[in-house]
Amino acid sequence: LIQKSSPTANTIESPMQTLLKLNHNGKQTVEAMPLVDQNHIQSTLNNFNDKVNHF
Repeated sequence: LIQKSSPTANTIESPMQTLLKLNHNGKQTVEAMPLVDQNHIQSTLNNFNDKVNHF
């Protein structure tokens, strides 16, 4: 497991946590992050989930 204090873990975690919080709050991710393509967000979330599942 990666320690919470690990700089690498924080760099990877923070943007994903932000996206997940936006989704959890019911906000549209595209409106919150207009410069990011929806498909890119979805694939990023999928890749993040794959990494979590393989720990």
